[in-house]
Amino acid sequence: MDAIIKLKNLNVWYGENHVLKNINLEFYEKKITAIVGPSGCGKSTLLKTMNRLIELTENAKVSGEVLYRDINIYDPDVNVIEVRRRIGIVFQKTTPLPMSIYDNVAYGPRLHGISDKRTLDEIVKNSLIKVGLWDEVRHRLKDSAFNLSLGQQQRLAIARTISINPEVILMDEPTSALDPVSSMKIENLMKEFKNDYTIILVTHNLNQAKRVSDFTAFIYYGEIIEYNITDKIFREPEKKLTMQYMRGIVF
Repeated sequence: MDAIIKLKNLNVWYGENHVLKNINLEFYEKKITAIVGPSGCGKSTLLKTMNRLIELTENAKVSGEVLYRDINIYDPDVNVIEVRRRIGIVFQKTTPLPMSIYDNVAYGPRLHGISDKRTLDEIVKNSLIKVGLWDEVRHRLKDSAFNLSLGQQQRLAIARTISINPEVILMDEPTSALDPVSSMKIENLMKEFKNDYTIILVTHNLNQAKRVSDFTAFIYYGEIIEYNITDKIFREPEKKLTMQYMRGIVF
């Protein structure tokens, strides 16, 4: 299997707080990797290092390498806008832009220089079809995105992410605020999407990790404790701490 992203001796500090410690991980192309661990252990920080959003955090410092197709995205000559186009992110909180449903999806392509209406119409339609929203919103594309339900807003956020053709989608607790039906729709999307995208999922929901992921990494207060095929992590973990976390014995 080919690794599309490799983390090598990755360290992150917030001021004096050493948040991520010597992380070495490989994320395989067109697979779903779940990152699990207790709250505050660095999962979201790990995602933010992979498309340089960490740079927007005050007093954050990064060392080591994040290799995307063997290019270190932190090299000074790397275009950060292009990094974030190729490695998109969907956040925990559903945050539509304060504009119409159509304009939410068209925002990214416009930002990257696409202005032709026919091309934008096609991108918007195809993105909404991919997330299963087209039939639900096709007759109200000019409505405010805030009129959508939370589950629809999260699928809209995913449509916004894929509208600029990323290769990797980072997902930070994308179903934590959703009801079970909406959560299942997002999970089904993830399974479908791995034919076209590499997905890296942060989740507190261990059952979700078991259902959707191919690989799982267990992180505990800034350190990777264990990383393996998901089935093996849950059935036969090699580390005692992993076993305890997966069985809810501690934490």
